[in-house]
Amino acid sequence: MRDFLKSYARQSPYRLASLTLVVLLGLDLAAVATLGGPEWLAFLLGLPIYIGLVGMTYHRLRDANLSANWLVLMIISPTFGPKWESSGWLVLYASNLLLLVPIALGWLVGKMPANSDGAPNVR
Repeated sequence: MRDFLKSYARQSPYRLASLTLVVLLGLDLAAVATLGGPEWLAFLLGLPIYIGLVGMTYHRLRDANLSANWLVLMIISPTFGPKWESSGWLVLYASNLLLLVPIALGWLVGKMPANSDGAPNVR
């Protein structure tokens, strides 16, 4: 499984795969919320997709010599700011967009050279 996720560590395969997974997560939430399904169904359907997205993002950030600590934004989801409530159980906060920051970094940052000691080249 790790080798499969590592194959998407380069920038161009990561872009297509991450976009596909984000769209699948959105479709999962939209379908279950509009069809009136229970919360646990959306969770069970979306969990493997989200785990794959986090794993691919981890390998992409490592390939770009960025800190994997950016994944904290994907794992801890704060709830503040304006919110949107659907007619059912779905509540989306504007702060949930923070989970897209590591994905955006994976899209934008190319492979950065490492220092001679192997640490990321940070200025």
